Amino acid sequence: MVDVEKDIDKLFYTTYKTGRSIKVDQDKELSSLPVGSQIEHSPMSAKVVTSLAERIAQSGGAALIIDYGEDQLSTELTFRAFKDHQQVNPLEDLGLCDLTADVNFKDLKKSIAEVEGVKAHGPITQSSFLTLMGVGERFRQL
Repeated sequence: MVDVEKDIDKLFYTTYKTGRSIKVDQDKELSSLPVGSQIEHSPMSAKVVTSLAERIAQSGGAALIIDYGEDQLSTELTFRAFKDHQQVNPLEDLGLCDLTADVNFKDLKKSIAEVEGVKAHGPITQSSFLTLMGVGERFRQL
């Protein structure tokens, strides 16, 4: 989670585990957020996608990433937990719940753009993807 501080428009990453703030690099889009805004940020996602892009740049190929999320900066917090098909408090029943958060595809595309020779396409909706993959034709065959 990134908080915008009042002093000098500094951006900080606050961890759920410790509550401590760690300064992160400034970003033009982030610095335009109102003071007190919070966003979700996944440094590990950027590392994984960068690693995939580097491998594709070196060896060729493609990657298909399927998940739910947005292609824009959002201040809506999406981190949540599910247990027995019900949404529950993520801090209760630790280790017994499924944790999830929406993907920020805009951040993933930024990471891919830093790797020479690799391009990101999308995201597209599930409906568009299935249509392009021929779901209509398959349905007619059934």
